[in-house]
Amino acid sequence: DQPNSRWYSGAGIYRPVTLWVGPEAHLLLDGLRVRTVSIDPPEVEVTAAASAPGTVQLQVLDGTTVLASASAEAGKPVRLKLPEAALWSPEHPQLYTLQAAYGTDTAAARFGIRSLAWGREGLLLNGSRIILQGACIHHDNGILGAATLPDAEERRIRQLKEAGFNAIRSSHHPAGRALLDACDRYGVLVMDELSDVWNVRKNPYDYALYFEQDWKPTIQKMVAKDYNHPSVILYCVGNEISEAGSESGAETN
Repeated sequence: DQPNSRWYSGAGIYRPVTLWVGPEAHLLLDGLRVRTVSIDPPEVEVTAAASAPGTVQLQVLDGTTVLASASAEAGKPVRLKLPEAALWSPEHPQLYTLQAAYGTDTAAARFGIRSLAWGREGLLLNGSRIILQGACIHHDNGILGAATLPDAEERRIRQLKEAGFNAIRSSHHPAGRALLDACDRYGVLVMDELSDVWNVRKNPYDYALYFEQDWKPTIQKMVAKDYNHPSVILYCVGNEISEAGSESGAETN
């Protein structure tokens, strides 16, 4: 239905759709989580969620080199020390791979080791002050259309980085996996945005039709999808929200 947006939104299925087939006892989708515990020395907390109790075999890899390994109960966190690991930053976007095996099922996740803090000095990344020099980008790729093309996403992020940007904001949508993968590789920080509407419409058929019933599961899925991406440093729950400053807006916020 149109009009449904204030920008070119495209239509149909414009991001990858995957049918996952596996055993009844399996690792859950987006079930691998890596959290930085310490940057000096580097240490991470790893959790692997599964459909049933059991033991998960974990490995942290740098290419093909095993940096650490452990066994853990599904759903329970385990800490891994990585004394030789390098930190992730826009200047040096070092990435590692977590591999998990649970019965006959396997999964992998890329991650980076970094710390974030806010204080009187502003935003601190790995303990050092950083100034965001950002751009706002929509989900389409210009004349290529709305379909998510990994090569196009990588080209866009590469060109922004070469032009001097170190951050982007996804306007006005949760960022796709291909975009975040490119940001991880190039060291571009991300503000991931939910929507540009809540309950007040800007167009007859926009997201306001679905916001009330969809906001919570959408945010949960967005955070689960983004959890391991070192590039994601901020979430935005809304942009240019019409009910900002109103009682209903305060209640929603």
